[in-house]
Amino acid sequence: MDIETKNLKRADVVKVGGRVDSSTAPELDKALNALMEQGHFRIVIDMSDLKFISSAGLRALIAAAKTCRRWNRGDLYLA
Repeated sequence: MDIETKNLKRADVVKVGGRVDSSTAPELDKALNALMEQGHFRIVIDMSDLKFISSAGLRALIAAAKTCRRWNRGDLYLA
């Protein structure tokens, strides 16, 4: 799995490539949590190079979306 993070003016773009399964989902979760700890709550997930995502990967995305939406701080978008 490849994760690239790009900071833009209004949002952060996280490009995910390859396979996200139970062994690589913690890496995705760690990358998203690092952004949110820095105060970045408008996140776009670029899934154009993603080949497979398991329920563990979806769980990481849902947890990040809930954290972003808490207290109307931002949102997480899939592209």
